[in-house]
This record gives sequence, C-alpha cells and structure tokens, in this order.
Amino acid sequence: MKNISQMRRSKAEKAEEFNPWIHIFTYPRETINIIVKFTPGRHVLMLYFLIGSAVYVQHASNMHFGERNTVSFGFLLFAGGFLGLLFELYTAALFKVGQYLFKEKAQATRMAIRAAFVWAGFPIACTLIIFIIEFLLFGNEIFSSHAPKINSSALYQVIFYALEGCKALLYIWSAILFCVLLAEVQKITVLKALEQILSTIFGMAVIVVFFAMLRLR
Repeated sequence: MKNISQMRRSKAEKAEEFNPWIHIFTYPRETINIIVKFTPGRHVLMLYFLIGSAVYVQHASNMHFGERNTVSFGFLLFAGGFLGLLFELYTAALFKVGQYLFKEKAQATRMAIRAAFVWAGFPIACTLIIFIIEFLLFGNEIFSSHAPKINSSALYQVIFYALEGCKALLYIWSAILFCVLLAEVQKITVLKALEQILSTIFGMAVIVVFFAMLRLR
C-alpha cells in the first residue's frame, strides 16, 4: 500500500495536474522534489526578481521613503528586482556552508539549493499583490508615517492592518518553507537546515562588517 507521501507525489506528478505555483503551498516537499528532478532552473531569475522587488518595496515602506523623496512605485519594483539577483550570492554561500557542515551527508547540488531558495521565497513575492492593492487604495501613504487617508476612517484602518497582517503571515510562511525545502533537497533534518541558514547569514554578516571596518580605517 502506498503511503500518504507517495500518493501525494503520484497525484502531483500528473502533468495535467501539477502546478508548482499552487502545489508549493499544499505539497511543498513533493513539489520541490519534482522541480529539482525535472526543471530546477526554470523561473529562477523571475523569482529572484519578484522576491527582490517585494523585499525592497517592504523596506521602502518600513523606512518611510516617501517622507524624504518622491517615491515611484514602479522604480522601487524594478530597482528591487535587480537587487534581488544578488540573492544568487547567498545561495552560493549556502551551498558552500552546507558542504562544510554536512560534508557527505548533504546531497543537494547548487542548483537544487537555488531552487529551494527561490520557491521558498514565492510567498514573499506574493506580497507584491498586497502592495499593489495598498498602493491603489492609499497611494504613497504606504511609504510614509503620515497617513491622513488611512487614519480618516476606521474601515480604512481595518483594511490596511488586515493587509499588513497577511504580508506578515506570508513572510513567516516563507521562512518556514525555506527550512522545509532546504531540508528536503539535502535530505537532512529541518533543524540542521535552520543551522545552515543561520550559519550562512552569520558568516556573510561577519564578512560585510570586516570590509566595512577596513573602509573606515
């Protein structure tokens, strides 16, 4: 008798039914295995771009860019998208850290690591839809601490904070998904995947601080 995982895999692998954009939410482990097996490089650059756009727009909102500059939503999308390509450096470092930490136990290729990263980041890319809705409703107020339109109505406030809550949930789900997908492609535990992620972030932060200190000397 097939176990549940095998049943899910056989269902997802049917060409007419398999849709990674949906199944990454419902069957993440099975979906990443299919992606890595058949099309690990497909949509990678597009997802880098979308994730970078979403992160940069969120950063602009958090830092209230609209109070210091005239903010162009389109410019933020494109600038963030190109900056998102720098995530390739992180996935390369993640691959090297995995090789160092787990040696023969880590079974994933660099392309598999990259696929796990971009597909785990897809929920973050989905926050762009929420940003567009917010921008259509509230304009540049989403990039400023001064929000007369949002504060003018209790209904607007409920809508705004509900949308913000949805974005927060998508970011949290993306972080969980990254640990799960990285563990799956490398055939390690989720805790070891988390160790790899945090070790890579720490290592890159140390390098950045080191070069920053050199420039200040």
